[in-house]
Amino acid sequence: MTGIRWRATAAVAAVAAATLSVLLPAVPAQAHTELTTSSPAHRSTITRQIDRVTLTFSGPVKAKVSSVTVIGPDRVAFQTGALSVRDGVVTQPVLPLRSGAYTIAYRVVSGDGHPVTGSVTFTAKLPAEQSPSPSPSPAPAVVVPSASPVPSVDAASAAGPVGESSTGWLWPVGAAALLIAVGGVLVWRRRAS
Repeated sequence: MTGIRWRATAAVAAVAAATLSVLLPAVPAQAHTELTTSSPAHRSTITRQIDRVTLTFSGPVKAKVSSVTVIGPDRVAFQTGALSVRDGVVTQPVLPLRSGAYTIAYRVVSGDGHPVTGSVTFTAKLPAEQSPSPSPSPAPAVVVPSASPVPSVDAASAAGPVGESSTGWLWPVGAAALLIAVGGVLVWRRRAS
């Protein structure tokens, strides 16, 4: 009888181990979309006029639910027209800039549905002939995301993306299979004695 119990216990443990060994390696590390580069670059200084800002993300983003604001001196909004999205590259046209500090605030939705928010700052030091008179109106109640600015491109690429599994449901299934197997062994041992 003891040999039969031992074999049954070993068989249930083997099934539980096999279940876990199949499920656990099947959980890939998938990275969420994140900002990788911007133009102008974060904390850079530009010395010539630009007509757009560009944000490049590590994965595709959804155009219809994404927005970019460009706030300049005196909290004036400089974005104009519709933003365009091509895969992970978001381009927002801007009005002619003035010399001063700017914040590009973004809220995009990645291909997997996760919102990504943040901001990039840059400074414009333009020659007098390139700096227009203050014509844009102040931005009405623009909410700039409080997320910290993205790191420089080198730091972002060195750090790598933080992964989170979209197949996280496999962990509870594996744990439940293990608990059922252990519970079965305990019930069988109790009935056998």
